[in-house]
Amino acid sequence: MSVIDFSRAMAIADAVLYEGYALYPYRASARKNRYRWQFGVVFPPGYARQAIGEQWALHAESIVEGDPTAHLCIMARFLQLESRQVEARTRDGSFLPVPALQVGDVLHVTWDEGVERLVCWEGQLQDLLSAECRVPFQLDGTRDTMMLTDESGTVTGRVLRRREPLSGVLALQATALHPGASVIQIRIENQTPWPHDAEPVRAEAVRFAFVGTHLLLGVTDGSFISMIDPPPPLKATAERCRSQGLWPVLVGEPGERRMLLAAPIILEDYPRIAPESPRLLYDGTEIDELLIQRTLLLTEEEKREARATDPRIAELLDHLEALAPAALQQLHGAIRSLRSLDTTTAQHPKGMLRGQRVRLRPKLGRGDIQDFFLDGKEAIIEEVRTDITGTTYFGVTLADDPDADLLRAWGRFRYFTLDELEFLSGERECHGP
Repeated sequence: MSVIDFSRAMAIADAVLYEGYALYPYRASARKNRYRWQFGVVFPPGYARQAIGEQWALHAESIVEGDPTAHLCIMARFLQLESRQVEARTRDGSFLPVPALQVGDVLHVTWDEGVERLVCWEGQLQDLLSAECRVPFQLDGTRDTMMLTDESGTVTGRVLRRREPLSGVLALQATALHPGASVIQIRIENQTPWPHDAEPVRAEAVRFAFVGTHLLLGVTDGSFISMIDPPPPLKATAERCRSQGLWPVLVGEPGERRMLLAAPIILEDYPRIAPESPRLLYDGTEIDELLIQRTLLLTEEEKREARATDPRIAELLDHLEALAPAALQQLHGAIRSLRSLDTTTAQHPKGMLRGQRVRLRPKLGRGDIQDFFLDGKEAIIEEVRTDITGTTYFGVTLADDPDADLLRAWGRFRYFTLDELEFLSGERECHGP
């Protein structure tokens, strides 16, 4: 067990691992769920060299600050595909592949599942400075058959589960920059033999691939630097670092530098799962409310097929159906880039605080084009906020808006900067605390 606690980074890592695993409407029969496995796919070299745009290795480089005795933990995570083929028994006793088969009250669906795999290395930084460390790994293939019988005991079909054997290597090395800083190079290679000589078919090759591949790095008695915004002394070195198919970012609480995620998608430092999100929805587009509402509108027959598609989907549906109305309500809109400003101490010209009446003068090239229809309108300041750049915004309601009270209750305002407002002297309103 690693001495490094990756629990806070694991939610982000899982979102990367299962991105696109099953998309709404979560049924195997949906067309978009027939074309999966797009991110972090590492194919056998024999296939990747024949195909266009496919990779048989991923590479990441990052900079770590610390003495040679700093302890490192490096994990490669990915999914190994397991195919689930449903077959119906024919009159002559043979079996025929089918998309789905109803046996009694149970629906069995053909589907490809993902089995989580982990390859881990732990040691001191000096172990990687002295020579390249190679961690080979083998994953056995499996073949399982489950016979399906009806209430009378008659065999009506079977379910075939298959995993192909996989082999690969995690290659690690470090290069000292100067005392106290080193570049770590990590490469994960798929070395699985590709058994086909014919025209490459991706749907078949992906069974021999690593899917959703990403890396998690942790360090004790040391720290990683941001590869997006490196400190000036290491900026040139960071720009020379090369990653292929992976994007390294800091993870954990903002300001912490003990964990790094190298993902197959572009992220910012310290990525976050939205706190309102009730659980993993297998879609990283932050449209949880829409996904949940539409999922709950599925017919019972559609939900039955979705539950039969994958155990993870069945668990997701059960969870969504049990959500309380309050949990759904909190998904309805959130502002991430603004934070509350203490208006009791903020110094704004002419005392522009909550309840102050102003005239709107939107500036060209800012905001929404619809703001220009509000030019000259009177408004009331409802709140003052700043964004991550330190720019101050004033949230307002229109003075003649009949829905102003409702907008206040929801916290939905129009935002303008100070130079887009004209102060109306002596006019102030109060709408509660």
